[in-house]
Amino acid sequence: MGQIRDETRGPALCCFFPHPACLNFLPARRTVRYHLPMKLALAGFLLACLLPAFSQPAPKSAALSPEEQNALVRLGGQIMIAGQAYDYDRHLADDIGPRLTGSENYVKAAAWAESEFTRLGLANVHRESWEIPATWEPETLATARILKPHEQRLHLESEGWSPSTPESGVHGAIFYLKVVNPDAVKSSAAQIKDTIVLIDEESVFAEKPFRFGRLFDALRMIGEEGARGIIFGLGATNNAPSLIGNTGFTGTPANVPCGNLGQEDTLLLKRLLKDGPVEVEFSFKNRIRKQVKVDNVVAEIPGRESNGEYVIIGGHLDSWNPGTGAEDNGTGASTVLAVAAAVKAAGLTPRRTMRFILFGGEEEGLI
Repeated sequence: MGQIRDETRGPALCCFFPHPACLNFLPARRTVRYHLPMKLALAGFLLACLLPAFSQPAPKSAALSPEEQNALVRLGGQIMIAGQAYDYDRHLADDIGPRLTGSENYVKAAAWAESEFTRLGLANVHRESWEIPATWEPETLATARILKPHEQRLHLESEGWSPSTPESGVHGAIFYLKVVNPDAVKSSAAQIKDTIVLIDEESVFAEKPFRFGRLFDALRMIGEEGARGIIFGLGATNNAPSLIGNTGFTGTPANVPCGNLGQEDTLLLKRLLKDGPVEVEFSFKNRIRKQVKVDNVVAEIPGRESNGEYVIIGGHLDSWNPGTGAEDNGTGASTVLAVAAAVKAAGLTPRRTMRFILFGGEEEGLI
């Protein structure tokens, strides 16, 4: 939560809901026992975040007025008794599914969110479009395996915004890049050429302080130095890939095929490299569309004072695949909708206008 200024509108307090790592969304048969603690946590967090929307300017040490206390009690009670965040998240995850930016599922999610804001009675409900240089969606399941020193399947997915591999796949020796920054790429150019470069959490965060710009510069340079491919060994346990996207925060495709590998397989490759050369192959086909319009979804609850001040409550609606985006960022998107529902149901009129925004391009470093 922080303050931004729009020179045409005045100051705005922003409350953005990212994906909380502590929230687990479980199968329906186990949901009942988790509804109450989830609502307790959500209610406390939201009341703290939303206080500026209803309160008068006052010193930090000042107590809440009776009017402010009553508003927070009504809002907290509404969230506890009839909070809809869990149901919203379940709809996004189960009924719509993964919401890659600009994909058919994302379009469905944006239309549903616009419809829900309208049903709740919010004002100025609309979509605001922006253009992404390229959208990305897998067309086939990825396949990957170790070729030497022995044959073994690898649990790999295409990394986000990777181009397709050649039809015959990418084959090559593994080179582990110990530090992922431009200087390390330059000094390792000879070893990088014609190999498949492996990076992992240890090498990505080897440089202190970590800077995203230098990371993406290095990834681009790996392709320019003639690597056949990159394997992002950044997946989670149980060999589950965990995508981060190789877009350079520009929404453009990478310049070399990139795969994302599960944790156990990544550790296996590193152990094998200590004993000698390792060769792998991987293959996948992706669909890339250029210059695509993507919609953010916007709605408002007007404030009772026309002073140019407003509170922004936002989260991103897009998600990665192959999961359903229940946590990242179904939790945040559903919370934005749940706050709007609670304020309207409680019959509250905030002092400042509350603007609710669901963004469509966070995973690419865009908005």
